[in-house]
Amino acid sequence: MAYFLMFIFLSLSELVSSAGRHFSYRYAGKTYFVLLFSVMVIFAGFRAPGIDPDYSNYIEWLHSTYDNPGEIFTQFKDPGFTGLYFVLKVLCIPDTIFFCVVAFISLQAKSVFSKYIMNGAWAYLLFFMICSRFYIVHDLIQIRVGVAISLASCALVSIYRGGRFGALSVYLLALSFHLSVIMFAPIIFMVWFGFRFLNRFWLILIPALSFGLSGAIVLLSGQLRSIERLAPYLNGEYQTTAVSLFSFYFIVRLALLSFIVSALYRKMSDFERFLVFMSVMGLSLQALLSWNDSLSLRFAELFGFFDMACFLVVTRFFEKKSQMLYATGLVGLGALLYFSSTKLVAEYAASFS
Repeated sequence: MAYFLMFIFLSLSELVSSAGRHFSYRYAGKTYFVLLFSVMVIFAGFRAPGIDPDYSNYIEWLHSTYDNPGEIFTQFKDPGFTGLYFVLKVLCIPDTIFFCVVAFISLQAKSVFSKYIMNGAWAYLLFFMICSRFYIVHDLIQIRVGVAISLASCALVSIYRGGRFGALSVYLLALSFHLSVIMFAPIIFMVWFGFRFLNRFWLILIPALSFGLSGAIVLLSGQLRSIERLAPYLNGEYQTTAVSLFSFYFIVRLALLSFIVSALYRKMSDFERFLVFMSVMGLSLQALLSWNDSLSLRFAELFGFFDMACFLVVTRFFEKKSQMLYATGLVGLGALLYFSSTKLVAEYAASFS
Protein backbone atom coordinates (compact mmCIF):
# COMPACT_ATOMS: atom_id res chain seq x y z
CA MET A 1 0.00 0.00 0.00
CA ALA A 2 2.83 2.40 0.84
CA TYR A 3 4.41 1.98 -2.60
CA PHE A 4 1.02 2.47 -4.26
CA LEU A 5 0.41 5.71 -2.37
CA MET A 6 3.90 6.92 -3.26
CA PHE A 7 3.19 6.32 -6.94
CA ILE A 8 -0.13 8.22 -6.75
CA PHE A 9 1.66 11.08 -5.02
CA LEU A 10 4.36 11.05 -7.71
CA SER A 11 1.95 10.83 -10.65
CA LEU A 12 -0.12 13.77 -9.38
CA SER A 13 2.90 16.04 -9.83
CA GLU A 14 2.21 16.30 -13.57
CA LEU A 15 -1.47 17.15 -13.01
CA VAL A 16 -0.66 19.85 -10.47
CA SER A 17 2.14 21.29 -12.60
CA SER A 18 -0.23 21.49 -15.58
CA ALA A 19 -2.72 23.42 -13.46
CA GLY A 20 0.16 25.67 -12.46
CA ARG A 21 0.33 27.01 -16.02
CA HIS A 22 -2.65 29.20 -15.18
CA PHE A 23 -1.80 32.42 -13.36
CA SER A 24 -4.02 31.68 -10.34
CA TYR A 25 -2.18 28.38 -9.77
CA ARG A 26 1.31 29.51 -10.69
CA TYR A 27 2.79 28.37 -7.38
CA ALA A 28 0.88 25.10 -7.22
CA GLY A 29 3.39 23.04 -9.16
CA LYS A 30 6.42 24.30 -7.25
CA THR A 31 4.77 23.93 -3.87
CA TYR A 32 3.57 20.43 -4.64
CA PHE A 33 6.98 19.42 -5.97
CA VAL A 34 8.72 20.57 -2.77
CA LEU A 35 6.25 18.52 -0.74
CA LEU A 36 6.66 15.50 -3.02
CA PHE A 37 10.44 15.79 -2.97
CA SER A 38 10.50 15.92 0.84
CA VAL A 39 8.23 12.87 1.15
CA MET A 40 10.37 10.90 -1.31
CA VAL A 41 13.55 11.70 0.62
CA ILE A 42 11.99 10.68 3.95
CA PHE A 43 10.40 7.57 2.44
CA ALA A 44 13.78 6.39 1.15
CA GLY A 45 15.87 7.50 4.11
CA PHE A 46 13.71 6.08 6.87
CA ARG A 47 13.09 2.66 5.32
CA ALA A 48 13.56 -0.16 7.80
CA PRO A 49 16.30 -2.81 7.53
CA GLY A 50 15.13 -5.77 5.49
CA ILE A 51 13.07 -3.71 3.05
CA ASP A 52 15.75 -4.01 0.39
CA PRO A 53 18.41 -6.72 -0.08
CA ASP A 54 21.40 -4.35 0.28
CA TYR A 55 20.55 -2.43 3.46
CA SER A 56 22.26 -4.76 5.95
CA ASN A 57 25.36 -5.01 3.76
CA TYR A 58 25.58 -1.24 3.61
CA ILE A 59 25.28 -0.89 7.39
CA GLU A 60 27.94 -3.55 8.05
CA TRP A 61 30.34 -2.02 5.54
CA LEU A 62 29.76 1.57 6.69
CA HIS A 63 30.20 0.68 10.36
CA SER A 64 33.42 -1.12 9.46
CA THR A 65 34.83 1.94 7.68
CA TYR A 66 33.84 4.16 10.60
CA ASP A 67 35.66 1.90 13.06
CA ASN A 68 38.65 1.70 10.70
CA PRO A 69 38.66 4.99 8.78
CA GLY A 70 41.93 4.11 7.10
CA GLU A 71 39.97 1.68 4.95
CA ILE A 72 38.40 4.63 3.13
CA PHE A 73 41.81 5.38 1.60
CA THR A 74 43.47 1.96 1.57
CA GLN A 75 40.55 0.20 -0.12
CA PHE A 76 39.45 3.38 -1.94
CA LYS A 77 36.12 1.76 -2.74
CA ASP A 78 33.50 4.45 -3.34
CA PRO A 79 35.25 6.98 -1.05
CA GLY A 80 32.58 9.62 -1.58
CA PHE A 81 29.94 7.31 -0.15
CA THR A 82 32.00 6.05 2.79
CA GLY A 83 33.55 9.47 3.41
CA LEU A 84 30.13 11.12 3.64
CA TYR A 85 29.04 8.49 6.16
CA PHE A 86 32.18 9.00 8.23
CA VAL A 87 31.73 12.78 8.39
CA LEU A 88 28.07 12.53 9.41
CA LYS A 89 28.84 9.81 11.96
CA VAL A 90 31.54 11.99 13.55
CA LEU A 91 28.83 14.63 13.94
CA CYS A 92 26.68 12.00 15.75
CA ILE A 93 24.10 11.99 12.97
CA PRO A 94 22.14 8.68 12.86
CA ASP A 95 22.17 6.26 9.95
CA THR A 96 18.65 7.17 8.87
CA ILE A 97 19.68 10.79 8.29
CA PHE A 98 22.68 9.60 6.27
CA PHE A 99 20.33 7.64 4.01
CA CYS A 100 18.11 10.73 3.74
CA VAL A 101 21.11 12.81 2.63
CA VAL A 102 22.03 10.21 0.01
CA ALA A 103 18.42 10.17 -1.26
CA PHE A 104 18.37 13.99 -1.32
CA ILE A 105 21.51 14.14 -3.49
CA SER A 106 20.16 11.50 -5.88
CA LEU A 107 16.70 13.04 -6.23
CA GLN A 108 18.04 16.58 -6.53
CA ALA A 109 20.27 15.46 -9.39
CA LYS A 110 17.28 13.79 -11.06
CA SER A 111 15.37 17.05 -10.73
CA VAL A 112 18.23 19.10 -12.19
CA PHE A 113 18.62 16.67 -15.09
CA SER A 114 14.89 16.95 -15.86
CA LYS A 115 15.10 20.74 -15.97
CA TYR A 116 18.19 20.57 -18.19
CA ILE A 117 16.22 18.56 -20.76
CA MET A 118 12.65 19.91 -20.65
CA ASN A 119 10.78 23.06 -19.66
CA GLY A 120 7.77 23.66 -17.44
CA ALA A 121 5.30 20.83 -16.94
CA TRP A 122 7.29 18.58 -19.29
CA ALA A 123 10.19 18.71 -16.82
CA TYR A 124 7.85 17.38 -14.13
CA LEU A 125 6.78 14.59 -16.46
CA LEU A 126 10.41 13.68 -17.17
CA PHE A 127 11.12 13.62 -13.42
CA PHE A 128 8.08 11.36 -13.03
CA MET A 129 9.36 9.00 -15.73
CA ILE A 130 12.87 8.85 -14.27
CA CYS A 131 11.54 8.15 -10.79
CA SER A 132 9.05 5.59 -12.06
CA ARG A 133 11.94 3.69 -13.57
CA PHE A 134 14.62 4.29 -10.95
CA TYR A 135 13.25 5.45 -7.58
CA ILE A 136 12.78 1.98 -6.10
CA VAL A 137 15.87 0.55 -7.77
CA HIS A 138 18.28 3.42 -7.08
CA ASP A 139 16.97 5.27 -4.04
CA LEU A 140 15.85 2.31 -1.95
CA ILE A 141 18.22 -0.46 -3.11
CA GLN A 142 21.33 0.41 -5.16
CA ILE A 143 21.82 3.78 -3.53
CA ARG A 144 25.52 4.24 -4.38
CA VAL A 145 25.01 3.74 -8.09
CA GLY A 146 21.79 5.77 -7.89
CA VAL A 147 23.71 8.84 -6.75
CA ALA A 148 26.53 8.18 -9.21
CA ILE A 149 24.31 7.84 -12.28
CA SER A 150 22.21 10.88 -11.33
CA LEU A 151 25.27 13.11 -10.83
CA ALA A 152 27.14 11.78 -13.87
CA SER A 153 24.12 12.27 -16.16
CA CYS A 154 23.78 15.88 -14.99
CA ALA A 155 27.50 16.48 -15.47
CA LEU A 156 27.49 15.07 -19.00
CA VAL A 157 24.56 17.22 -20.10
CA SER A 158 26.11 20.29 -18.47
CA ILE A 159 29.42 19.72 -20.27
CA TYR A 160 27.55 19.34 -23.56
CA ARG A 161 25.88 22.70 -22.95
CA GLY A 162 29.18 24.45 -22.25
CA GLY A 163 29.83 23.72 -18.60
CA ARG A 164 33.43 22.85 -17.89
CA PHE A 165 35.26 22.46 -14.62
CA GLY A 166 32.22 22.74 -12.38
CA ALA A 167 30.49 19.96 -14.32
CA LEU A 168 33.71 17.93 -14.36
CA SER A 169 33.86 18.24 -10.56
CA VAL A 170 30.33 16.85 -10.35
CA TYR A 171 31.40 13.93 -12.53
CA LEU A 172 34.39 13.20 -10.29
CA LEU A 173 32.04 13.27 -7.31
CA ALA A 174 29.85 10.74 -9.12
CA LEU A 175 32.88 8.50 -9.62
CA SER A 176 33.58 8.65 -5.89
CA PHE A 177 30.15 7.14 -5.23
CA HIS A 178 30.36 4.32 -7.77
CA LEU A 179 33.05 3.49 -10.32
CA SER A 180 30.56 2.19 -12.91
CA VAL A 181 30.04 5.71 -14.28
CA ILE A 182 33.62 5.55 -15.60
CA MET A 183 31.81 4.39 -18.74
CA PHE A 184 30.83 8.02 -19.33
CA ALA A 185 34.48 9.12 -19.40
CA PRO A 186 35.11 8.50 -23.14
CA ILE A 187 31.88 10.33 -24.02
CA ILE A 188 32.77 13.26 -21.76
CA PHE A 189 36.18 13.39 -23.43
CA MET A 190 34.59 13.49 -26.89
CA VAL A 191 32.03 16.13 -25.89
CA TRP A 192 34.72 18.22 -24.22
CA PHE A 193 36.56 18.40 -27.55
CA GLY A 194 33.54 19.14 -29.69
CA PHE A 195 31.52 15.98 -30.31
CA ARG A 196 27.85 16.81 -30.97
CA PHE A 197 26.04 13.79 -32.43
CA LEU A 198 26.26 10.89 -34.89
CA ASN A 199 24.50 10.66 -38.22
CA ARG A 200 21.77 8.12 -38.79
CA PHE A 201 24.10 5.61 -40.47
CA TRP A 202 26.06 5.09 -37.25
CA LEU A 203 22.94 5.01 -35.10
CA ILE A 204 21.77 2.04 -37.15
CA LEU A 205 25.17 0.35 -37.48
CA ILE A 206 26.16 0.41 -33.80
CA PRO A 207 23.09 -1.50 -32.51
CA ALA A 208 23.33 -3.93 -35.44
CA LEU A 209 26.96 -4.68 -34.59
CA SER A 210 26.16 -5.08 -30.89
CA PHE A 211 23.58 -7.74 -31.66
CA GLY A 212 25.99 -9.51 -33.99
CA LEU A 213 29.00 -9.41 -31.68
CA SER A 214 27.22 -10.38 -28.47
CA GLY A 215 28.28 -14.02 -28.74
CA ALA A 216 31.87 -13.20 -29.68
CA ILE A 217 32.39 -10.80 -26.77
CA VAL A 218 31.91 -13.69 -24.32
CA LEU A 219 35.32 -14.98 -25.41
CA LEU A 220 36.94 -11.81 -24.07
CA SER A 221 35.33 -12.07 -20.64
CA GLY A 222 38.18 -14.19 -19.32
CA GLN A 223 40.61 -11.33 -19.94
CA LEU A 224 38.56 -9.06 -17.69
CA ARG A 225 38.39 -11.30 -14.63
CA SER A 226 41.58 -9.81 -13.25
CA ILE A 227 39.80 -6.47 -12.75
CA GLU A 228 38.65 -6.50 -9.12
CA ARG A 229 35.36 -4.66 -9.60
CA LEU A 230 34.39 -6.83 -12.59
CA ALA A 231 35.58 -10.19 -11.28
CA PRO A 232 32.42 -11.11 -9.28
CA TYR A 233 30.31 -10.59 -12.40
CA LEU A 234 32.54 -12.83 -14.52
CA ASN A 235 33.87 -15.60 -12.28
CA GLY A 236 30.51 -17.02 -11.21
CA GLU A 237 30.41 -15.42 -7.75
CA TYR A 238 27.21 -13.51 -8.58
CA GLN A 239 25.65 -16.44 -10.48
CA THR A 240 24.89 -14.37 -13.56
CA THR A 241 22.77 -15.62 -16.45
CA ALA A 242 21.85 -14.45 -19.93
CA VAL A 243 19.21 -11.73 -20.14
CA SER A 244 16.36 -11.81 -22.62
CA LEU A 245 16.23 -9.02 -25.17
CA PHE A 246 12.52 -9.63 -25.62
CA SER A 247 11.61 -7.84 -22.40
CA PHE A 248 8.87 -5.24 -22.59
CA TYR A 249 11.21 -2.41 -21.62
CA PHE A 250 13.85 -3.32 -24.22
CA ILE A 251 11.29 -3.65 -27.02
CA VAL A 252 9.63 -0.32 -26.14
CA ARG A 253 13.00 1.47 -26.21
CA LEU A 254 13.95 -0.21 -29.47
CA ALA A 255 10.63 0.80 -31.05
CA LEU A 256 10.96 4.40 -29.82
CA LEU A 257 14.51 4.80 -31.11
CA SER A 258 13.62 3.18 -34.43
CA PHE A 259 10.78 5.68 -34.85
CA ILE A 260 12.99 8.63 -33.91
CA VAL A 261 15.87 7.65 -36.19
CA SER A 262 13.63 6.88 -39.16
CA ALA A 263 11.07 9.69 -38.90
CA LEU A 264 12.23 12.55 -36.65
CA TYR A 265 16.01 12.60 -36.50
CA ARG A 266 16.56 15.11 -39.32
CA LYS A 267 14.17 17.57 -37.65
CA MET A 268 15.87 17.39 -34.26
CA SER A 269 18.29 19.87 -32.73
CA ASP A 270 21.90 18.88 -32.11
CA PHE A 271 21.18 18.45 -28.41
CA GLU A 272 18.18 16.21 -29.04
CA ARG A 273 20.30 14.11 -31.40
CA PHE A 274 22.89 13.76 -28.63
CA LEU A 275 20.21 12.44 -26.29
CA VAL A 276 19.24 9.88 -28.95
CA PHE A 277 22.91 8.89 -29.34
CA MET A 278 23.17 8.26 -25.58
CA SER A 279 20.02 6.15 -25.55
CA VAL A 280 21.25 4.14 -28.56
CA MET A 281 24.54 3.50 -26.75
CA GLY A 282 22.68 2.15 -23.70
CA LEU A 283 20.53 -0.10 -25.85
CA SER A 284 23.55 -1.34 -27.79
CA LEU A 285 25.62 -2.12 -24.70
CA GLN A 286 22.70 -3.98 -23.16
CA ALA A 287 22.47 -6.14 -26.29
CA LEU A 288 26.24 -6.62 -26.51
CA LEU A 289 26.44 -7.86 -22.91
CA SER A 290 23.17 -9.81 -22.90
CA TRP A 291 25.09 -13.00 -22.02
CA ASN A 292 25.60 -11.53 -18.52
CA ASP A 293 22.47 -10.13 -16.89
CA SER A 294 24.29 -8.13 -14.20
CA LEU A 295 26.51 -6.26 -16.64
CA SER A 296 23.82 -5.92 -19.31
CA LEU A 297 21.24 -4.41 -16.96
CA ARG A 298 23.82 -2.19 -15.26
CA PHE A 299 24.82 -0.63 -18.57
CA ALA A 300 21.14 -0.18 -19.44
CA GLU A 301 20.73 1.69 -16.14
CA LEU A 302 23.77 3.89 -16.79
CA PHE A 303 22.13 5.37 -19.86
CA GLY A 304 18.61 5.11 -18.47
CA PHE A 305 18.04 8.83 -17.88
CA PHE A 306 18.64 9.43 -21.57
CA ASP A 307 16.08 6.75 -22.45
CA MET A 308 13.51 8.65 -20.43
CA ALA A 309 14.58 11.92 -22.05
CA CYS A 310 13.99 10.44 -25.50
CA PHE A 311 10.43 9.56 -24.49
CA LEU A 312 9.87 13.26 -23.78
CA VAL A 313 11.75 15.12 -26.52
CA VAL A 314 9.48 13.69 -29.21
CA THR A 315 6.50 15.58 -27.74
CA ARG A 316 7.41 18.82 -29.54
CA PHE A 317 6.68 17.12 -32.85
CA PHE A 318 3.06 16.36 -31.82
CA GLU A 319 0.00 18.58 -31.92
CA LYS A 320 -1.40 19.72 -28.59
CA LYS A 321 -4.14 17.07 -28.38
CA SER A 322 -1.69 14.37 -29.39
CA GLN A 323 0.70 15.62 -26.72
CA MET A 324 -1.92 15.10 -24.03
CA LEU A 325 -2.73 11.60 -25.25
CA TYR A 326 0.96 10.76 -25.43
CA ALA A 327 1.57 12.14 -21.92
CA THR A 328 -1.27 9.93 -20.62
CA GLY A 329 0.38 6.95 -22.29
CA LEU A 330 3.68 7.82 -20.60
CA VAL A 331 1.97 7.86 -17.21
CA GLY A 332 0.71 4.36 -17.98
CA LEU A 333 4.22 3.26 -18.99
CA GLY A 334 5.57 4.82 -15.82
CA ALA A 335 3.10 2.79 -13.78
CA LEU A 336 4.29 -0.44 -15.41
CA LEU A 337 7.93 0.42 -14.76
CA TYR A 338 7.31 1.50 -11.17
CA PHE A 339 5.23 -1.45 -10.06
CA SER A 340 7.54 -3.94 -11.76
CA SER A 341 10.38 -2.57 -9.60
CA THR A 342 8.38 -3.02 -6.37
CA LYS A 343 8.92 -6.77 -6.78
CA LEU A 344 12.53 -6.13 -5.69
CA VAL A 345 11.57 -4.86 -2.22
CA ALA A 346 9.65 -6.18 0.75
CA GLU A 347 6.56 -4.55 2.23
CA TYR A 348 7.45 -1.07 3.39
CA ALA A 349 8.15 -0.28 7.02
CA ALA A 350 9.83 2.76 8.56
CA SER A 351 12.69 2.89 11.04
CA PHE A 352 13.48 5.97 13.12
CA SER A 353 16.56 4.66 14.92
